[in-house]
Amino acid sequence: MTNPNQSSPSPEQEPFAHQERVQYNDGEVTLGFRTPGDRLELGRGSTHSRAREFDLSDMALIRTKSGNEYALGQGLVLNCNAGRYYQLPEELPDITIGKSWEVPGVGVTTAVESVQLRWKIAPPGYGNVQVDEPCPFERIKDVLSATREAIGQQGTQ
Repeated sequence: MTNPNQSSPSPEQEPFAHQERVQYNDGEVTLGFRTPGDRLELGRGSTHSRAREFDLSDMALIRTKSGNEYALGQGLVLNCNAGRYYQLPEELPDITIGKSWEVPGVGVTTAVESVQLRWKIAPPGYGNVQVDEPCPFERIKDVLSATREAIGQQGTQ
């Protein structure tokens, strides 16, 4: 017999349940997630085509409650605020919006407020969220490339 006073566990939410198309004034559209409780699968086993290959062309930007930003791309995890980088772990743990995120070999973040995945360039009005500033992914790509180059130069000395 079940106990009527005992709450049943909530069913696990499908990954990537509340996706937004965020369009920047340079035309770039990202896929944004900011609904508390949304679970995002990252890495090779992800069901989302833009969240699998962070060592190739895919990029992600994770923003936390403390104001930190973490960029994933080119095989790196970059703490944008501290200027520190880490090799991308082989397996990335899922991210749940509103909860801290533990990155193996890096540490634990404060609660994640949002995640954006790089997507595409689109005509004006394509996004359902409009942002009047350039997309951060070009800047992030440049920083990741420079970091990747610096790592290569360190390896040759």
